[in-house]
Amino acid sequence: MRVFFAMLFSVLLLLPVTAFANSSCGGRSQRECTVLEQIPSCDSGLAARGGKCHDCGGSGQMACPITVQNPSCDSGLVDIGGVCQAADCGANGQRACPAHVRVPSCDAELMEYNGRCEPCGRSGQRVCTASVLAKGCYNGLVGKDGRCTGCGGQGNPPCTVTDQHNNGCEGDALHVKNGVCSPCGLAGLEVCNRGGVRGFGCAAGFTGDGGICVTEGRCGRADGSGIDGSGRACIDRSGNETCDSHSIAREGRCYECGNAGSEACLDTSGRATLCGDWTLRDGICNCGNEGERACPWFLEPRPTCNDGLRSVDGRCRASTESRVMKRR
Repeated sequence: MRVFFAMLFSVLLLLPVTAFANSSCGGRSQRECTVLEQIPSCDSGLAARGGKCHDCGGSGQMACPITVQNPSCDSGLVDIGGVCQAADCGANGQRACPAHVRVPSCDAELMEYNGRCEPCGRSGQRVCTASVLAKGCYNGLVGKDGRCTGCGGQGNPPCTVTDQHNNGCEGDALHVKNGVCSPCGLAGLEVCNRGGVRGFGCAAGFTGDGGICVTEGRCGRADGSGIDGSGRACIDRSGNETCDSHSIAREGRCYECGNAGSEACLDTSGRATLCGDWTLRDGICNCGNEGERACPWFLEPRPTCNDGLRSVDGRCRASTESRVMKRR
């Protein structure tokens, strides 16, 4: 008999406390059980507060103690003041998520800055942290003063990747100066400092003079090399177009001036007033009218003098017949 009671007592000790649980405690909204009734004091998934058992971990519910659930709130929720609430973090313009909510703290292509999530890596945006984008800016952009900006074009910083770019700048007529791509190699500009990569120093028709590209070879005269009778203008070290006397510069070409049928040459003040012995009218050197010089032969088929006039000592005069008609 003693052996029987000893075995019965041993079995009772091995039974869980919940075997003696009172059905009036431990459930949702019920009082929490005492240690003699049930351990833990609330059923699975419930937590005790204020002497009663409550749901926990869901949206708007109390945060679960770690003995019930870890983390204390369901996925996508965060413990704010002991209550589980929507994270409201990680998206563009939202606060960065704390580490216990999610890692990384911001959505894809967003970076944390001053505790908030913002886009990065594109033109005008901040340079991304390495964890978001290893090179900081997307293709075709580089970082400057903490922002991503275009590269390789005039006024932009050079591209960091040397592919079709020469020393980081696009085309042949740009080089790096003071950290940005600046014009070079053309008339009046600096000789390109390409370092022999693919550069030409100065464009065709120009040569370096003291580090500046100036016109090379014959220039400055309206020599008829152009189909309109013009010739190539000279470019000096200041980038100014220059032509010989009796020529006027326009858009890189020299045109005849100051002669019959052409524009007047410029005076010292830059006005078109110089026609020599020809008659200035509306900026053009004229001939053939009464009292004016007779037009030269090369203006044919234009007559040397207009109708009713004839050339007398190189000037156009009224003929005798014309004078008689006028008297009548």
